[in-house]
Amino acid sequence: MSSIDINIIQRGITNNFEWSAEQGHITAADLGKIGEQRTDNCGALNALPTPFARFFVFKEAFRRVLEDKLDPENKPAGKAYEHLVSNTLDVFELLYNLKYHENRWKSQDRRIVIKEWNYADQMKVLKNDVPILGNVVESYFKEDLGEASKKLFFIILEDKGKECLLATSSPMTGFITPPDLDLKTVTRAGRKEEDFIGEIYQALNITPLTRKEGGKYFKDILLFENRSEDFKNYMYNKLFSGGATIDARFTELRNYIQAFSADRQITNRWSDDDLEPVYSVDNSPLEVNGIPIYCSKATDVINYLTDAIIRLPYKIDSDKFVTLIFTPDSADRDYDYLLPLTKEGLEHLKAGDLKITGTKKSYGDVNVTLVCNGKRHERYYTTDKNPTAGKGTVLDLSLAKINFDIALFPNVLSYKAEENNYFKILVAATDQNENKTFSVANLALDFYATDKAGKYIHVEEATDNTYENGVKAPFIRSQQDSDNDCGTKYYEVFNTPFDAICAELYLEGKAYPFAIIPKWDKSEPSEKTFSYAIDLGTSNTYISRRESGRMTEPQQLKMDQQIVNYLHAKEESVQKGLISRIEGKIPEAFKTLVKTEFVPALIDDKTYRFPIRTALCVTGDDTRKPVLFDNSNIAFFYEKFRGAGNQTVITNIKWAEDEKNLRVFIREILLLIKADILQENGVISGTEVIWFRPLSFKESIRRSFEKIWKEEASNILNLDSAEQQLKCYTESEAPYYYFATKAAFQNVESVAVMDIGGGSTDIVYYAKGEAKIANSVHFGCDVLWENGYNQFVNARDNGIFNHYKDKINFETPELKELYEAMLKSNNTSTRDIINLWISNDRETEISKRLRKDHISTFVYHYTALVYYMASMFKANELPYPRTIIFSGNGSKYIDNYITDTVAFLKQITELVVSKVYDKAISDIEQVLPDERKESTCYGGLYHRIGAVEPKPVVYLGDGNNNEYKDVEAVNAAYTSGMKDKLGLEIAAMNRIYKEVLDALIQQSVIEQVDSAKMKEVVDSVVKDALVSKFQTEILDKYMLQEPFNDTLFFLPVVEAILKLTGIYKR
Repeated sequence: MSSIDINIIQRGITNNFEWSAEQGHITAADLGKIGEQRTDNCGALNALPTPFARFFVFKEAFRRVLEDKLDPENKPAGKAYEHLVSNTLDVFELLYNLKYHENRWKSQDRRIVIKEWNYADQMKVLKNDVPILGNVVESYFKEDLGEASKKLFFIILEDKGKECLLATSSPMTGFITPPDLDLKTVTRAGRKEEDFIGEIYQALNITPLTRKEGGKYFKDILLFENRSEDFKNYMYNKLFSGGATIDARFTELRNYIQAFSADRQITNRWSDDDLEPVYSVDNSPLEVNGIPIYCSKATDVINYLTDAIIRLPYKIDSDKFVTLIFTPDSADRDYDYLLPLTKEGLEHLKAGDLKITGTKKSYGDVNVTLVCNGKRHERYYTTDKNPTAGKGTVLDLSLAKINFDIALFPNVLSYKAEENNYFKILVAATDQNENKTFSVANLALDFYATDKAGKYIHVEEATDNTYENGVKAPFIRSQQDSDNDCGTKYYEVFNTPFDAICAELYLEGKAYPFAIIPKWDKSEPSEKTFSYAIDLGTSNTYISRRESGRMTEPQQLKMDQQIVNYLHAKEESVQKGLISRIEGKIPEAFKTLVKTEFVPALIDDKTYRFPIRTALCVTGDDTRKPVLFDNSNIAFFYEKFRGAGNQTVITNIKWAEDEKNLRVFIREILLLIKADILQENGVISGTEVIWFRPLSFKESIRRSFEKIWKEEASNILNLDSAEQQLKCYTESEAPYYYFATKAAFQNVESVAVMDIGGGSTDIVYYAKGEAKIANSVHFGCDVLWENGYNQFVNARDNGIFNHYKDKINFETPELKELYEAMLKSNNTSTRDIINLWISNDRETEISKRLRKDHISTFVYHYTALVYYMASMFKANELPYPRTIIFSGNGSKYIDNYITDTVAFLKQITELVVSKVYDKAISDIEQVLPDERKESTCYGGLYHRIGAVEPKPVVYLGDGNNNEYKDVEAVNAAYTSGMKDKLGLEIAAMNRIYKEVLDALIQQSVIEQVDSAKMKEVVDSVVKDALVSKFQTEILDKYMLQEPFNDTLFFLPVVEAILKLTGIYKR
């Protein structure tokens, strides 16, 4: 019979075609002579007159594709034949990498099942049940497949309980795939794409069968020359080698494989030691026409490299993270690639056993080579939208108009594993497209630690409180919206370090995996221990430290090295500071939100330095459950620029009854201290922590402070003994020990230290180096900037604020924006706004303005404090102090806004004290040291061991040193004459105030001030304030049985100061 040409008819075409008839039955030999025309239509290859025609079509496909290889110009095979050949090779490769796929599919409820069809058993059943059909099939089977094919194998995919046939064994080509796995062209969303013909197989579009080297089984055409080196050697050397005895029916398949003898990757050195047979569910070895089928059992079946690589629009910090090593590299490269490492690959690596290089190719392509366990794994990634099979793709975030950054805090590990108990990971993401589909929710991170053998072990998510270590569920803090150019999410790893991150970026329904491997700084063992003193004030917080056992000048907390690792690289500059080089390279869309929500990269003593404002940044208005970084953090940005739009700043956390915000603030402070200790190679568990409290604390607040410091310090620093290493001193006594150590004053016979803070003032009296009494009052310098007793945050009664609010102008854009926002905000107080002016005095010149326009207000505040101090000492039968030392940030108003001439201050101080003690005094030494705020911390570090603590006294201001059990007792005394005595004391102080003003006018310190009028103003509030404010500020706020540790003296003074702030030239 001559060769038969069949014109392939595309289904659905209505043209008329004629068929020519031939006599006799078409035999297997006849089918072997069939020659079809070239076609790209897979569906047209099945119209042959035999139930086993598909076996012959696949056989013909191998012949055609081989002709194409040998003579592509004259004998092109067409896409349909290439697809059949690719499918057959896919089955061989799927089985070869079966162990690899089984490993990957463990969590997907997928597996390959191989079932048998035995001719003798199944044919008997068929002939018994359907005799006519059985006889026909039996006839064709013998003719087409032959006697040797008495057993067929079905390769079945079980996917979540459902079965779908992938292939059947074939004595001609090894395997064939069913027609339903052929492709058809469909139109979706206006775009043409290819899909499987059978509906059951279309589910593979959602969760495709992915080849080890990339690409999709049965979907992407991948001919033999583009397959992996191992697979090609397996097919060529093991199954179809030239010396093997192969059935003649394999001729087309064998010839095709053998045509690649010149392939450079095929070598006679290839070993089959790592092969093992593939078995069916009946435990029969899979053998097709005498050819056994094998799978690889070697470890290199692991898919180390991902199908896609992510290109970032910035360089990665190679000092802090493992990066691709480019060969060659160029100095002008402004991008980088994330490590294209799979989870499976990471889990089969050992820490440090990783060398990954990238070679830049044309058009943004990159070739990645991973060397692991002595073996090379290579993948070419292309920017082509339709890459050829075997190649990976490049996801360029710049072209996609999306971006993200990651930061780790802290970035230093202790050499003691148990001390690595807290890590916070910031993820920031942005979508700059008009129609936004990408957000921080589209990034997912998994964390890996290493075991003793260096193997990466997954750190589980802690889903409840029973986990002793793990990863807390991620928390999205901010969403990209009209207020924010990006979104943020936070992960927390607790009680375990981690050494790698496997992550996935989800974009347009597709997952792009990548890996991040940090390069941690590590502390070294030493015997060094440190003492840290933390002065948490109402307005400002200061931290100092010294190395234990060394008598050196204490230092404020500052760092030379970064404590946060950002994924982005630092700016290359020898002229800029480290913090500027790090923050300057934060992608613009992230800058504001990251600097608002996260800890600074380091405390550099320039951009970020102590003292800092005691301010907490919280997301939104709900502060019921503050969690560090998830929704709350120290507002290091405060008074520098406007924070992100969805954030609120809370400034009054020291005196609040609710301890939750205070706990978050202290926790971050201790984490900063821990990072500093590790950088200095100190012993964390041996750290001494010193904190301070005012004597005027209510008992409930004092207990809260003690509880928080003990719990947080013990947890974060793993203290050996919290009782011995955690110390608390009163704010009033601490400064003395620093100034005494420094020999800052001459007279030690009687020394008074007045520590003026924002919300309180602490006073201690020393006689010949021994502390006698200490007193604390809830009256500091903030009263100058506040609104008297008006408790509304947005109150605007303060005269200083109203005087300058429309006159202050900022030139710096960031400060101008911040100021405008603060003026409009209902959550910003006059105190906060005036402190902004003071913090930026270079632009506002507020010091000059205040000294000129409001000096009489500051003089009254100063007079009241000195009078109160002297009156208290006299009531306790103590001689007047020969030396008065001022400390605390609040005391700076004295020399900034009254006068910095010590002689003038000495004159008015001695005038006040002389009036109180009713004798002439001219020998008081007045000390206004440079280290005002620092002195409390410094004094805590040099507090004398065994020093006698001062006796805490409560002085109500009435000239007596009577003690009262509780508020009820105070109330009884107040209504029985104390109020009148207080009135007399304040009247006397107001008279002295006029004399002080007159003295300063005489010295030309003050100009154009009517002292008599000022006295009238302060006198006018006394009577009413002593009645109304005793009710609202004492009786309404305290329980009758509660101890009272404050004073009543300043009740009318606060009112008077508010009135004085409103007196200025309009």
